[in-house]
Amino acid sequence: MVKYLHSNILKRKIGIEPLPIAINWMIYCFIGFLSVEQLFCLFDRIIGYDSLEILAVLAVGIFVKRAEKIVKYKSRDRIEEVFTNIKNINVIECIRLALP
Repeated sequence: MVKYLHSNILKRKIGIEPLPIAINWMIYCFIGFLSVEQLFCLFDRIIGYDSLEILAVLAVGIFVKRAEKIVKYKSRDRIEEVFTNIKNINVIECIRLALP
């Protein structure tokens, strides 16, 4: 989804693939990565849409939101650090950013 809708993020010479970073978010449904309040927002969307596809949409939104920060870094470790601390992410805002 990132490659299709927001390919400009990955074309900025950052040299990362989104799946290795986002796979744990989706496997664990963002538990342990988001604040409890934001988890409730996410689970509300999962129940409302009756689909887990919103997990992928949220992951794309996080990449879009953090795009400006990741352009500054050259090393993969620094880029991964940007994505390990997502507790302060707003779920609704990120979902909106992901969708064109």
